[in-house]
Amino acid sequence: MVYGSGDGSSRDGVDVRLTQWHQASRSPTAQARQAHAGRDTYDADARTQYTRTSFQGYEAVLADTTYGPDELRVRVMQLMILAEDDRMYELRVDMPRRPSGERRGTAVFKGARDRLEIGAVRSAMP
Repeated sequence: MVYGSGDGSSRDGVDVRLTQWHQASRSPTAQARQAHAGRDTYDADARTQYTRTSFQGYEAVLADTTYGPDELRVRVMQLMILAEDDRMYELRVDMPRRPSGERRGTAVFKGARDRLEIGAVRSAMP
């Protein structure tokens, strides 16, 4: 798991996380729906839009969720990817549901997604 967070000094902090499971226990859609079901237990107004897609040729789903009280509303973008050998990856970005927070958060999500290489091994040496 790799995790990065905003500095917390503003209300527009953005958190990003990349998680890998060595053995997927369900499909990307089922995994994304389970995450939403967990939010429903404490926020009946949580809303998620699911979009089936692919990522570098692998089965994937994009889940776009909003939840929380109006003054603290949060948007979560998750890309769930089922790779070879049943490995699953989740790219997740949490951001405030306000224009400035969403602009920054969606830019972080797109940048991380564009740089993500499934199954690639990178050397620290130039």
